[in-house]
Amino acid sequence: MVGHRSNEQLAELRALLIPPQEAMLRSRFELVHVPLRLITSGWHRLVVAAPDRVFVFPRHGGEVPGIEREAHVLTETRLKVAPRLVGLHREAGISPYPFLELSRVPGNSYDAMIDQLDAGDAATALADLGRRIAEWHCIPTPTALAAAPTHREPPRVAGLWIDPASVEETVAWASDLLSPYLGKVPRNAWLDVLSAVGAMGQVTVHGELSEGQFLLDHRYRVTGVVDWDALHFGHPLLDFNFGVGGVGVHRDKRELRSSMWKAYVTARGNDLPDLAVVEMFWGLLDATTLVETDGTDPRLPKALANANPARPWLATPGSNRPAYPTGTNKSVRRSSGAVVSCGLTNSAISGPCARRRQAAGQDDPP
Repeated sequence: MVGHRSNEQLAELRALLIPPQEAMLRSRFELVHVPLRLITSGWHRLVVAAPDRVFVFPRHGGEVPGIEREAHVLTETRLKVAPRLVGLHREAGISPYPFLELSRVPGNSYDAMIDQLDAGDAATALADLGRRIAEWHCIPTPTALAAAPTHREPPRVAGLWIDPASVEETVAWASDLLSPYLGKVPRNAWLDVLSAVGAMGQVTVHGELSEGQFLLDHRYRVTGVVDWDALHFGHPLLDFNFGVGGVGVHRDKRELRSSMWKAYVTARGNDLPDLAVVEMFWGLLDATTLVETDGTDPRLPKALANANPARPWLATPGSNRPAYPTGTNKSVRRSSGAVVSCGLTNSAISGPCARRRQAAGQDDPP
């Protein structure tokens, strides 16, 4: 069995390193009798894992800027949760591209464990992740790393969505886009939500956090977070964006989102929006994204319900609701927008959030 497993690992390793390259890697880094495993799950990188460290290779030349930027990030920041940079290597006999040597983070990734997590385990993991996010949100952003990297897609939580001066424009556009699906839209609530989100300022963000980039131990505590090449000075909610609809079991269970957000807010110790505000923001962002991309996406009803909690039947399959339109006018225009109940309690959009809205536009510097 051991020999069979070794042959499989050898075949996988050959997808990246031919025998002379492997021999040079082993010789150069004192790995002659050390088992090596190729990890191919990353979209942008291939990882050769040894028991105590990993070697991170770009999948192609276009990913080299990310490799170099991550080395810069790990050199310039004090990230307790990140792997330690051992070196950025340029060894033509091993790879035509530069590659990273990093300390190995113990544990297994959340996405690899998600099928075995019950609700309590997932809540523990995501609450601990919320606390860890708060840690790096509180460190200064090096000036040279403040701008979002150009080698990745533009951040989803950016631009008009977080600009306090653009709240009216964004709500008008969203109203125009979603009114065929919602009927009357909660325009006043959206104004309050985007004002509160815009008033959160900016912090040091990971920039591309997903379920495959944080690792857990046997107690479902976060042992580390990997892939830091997208770090920049950005909006805090960007690190809660696991793509449209959220991440796995986190997506459809509000109590899990709640545990993550509450742990984050407690660790940050600042006046931050209540979960109801954050939920409506994600619903609005997801709904507009899905309508623009594909108005028939099965995730759309849930997003619409989150965007307008006063109408929860939107997310109920087979409910007595109007049929969704087959086409939507996506032109940007000023919409009069009807004022309806938003389903938020007064405490969710007043108090600390109201005070922060008064200071909108005064972002904290790095």
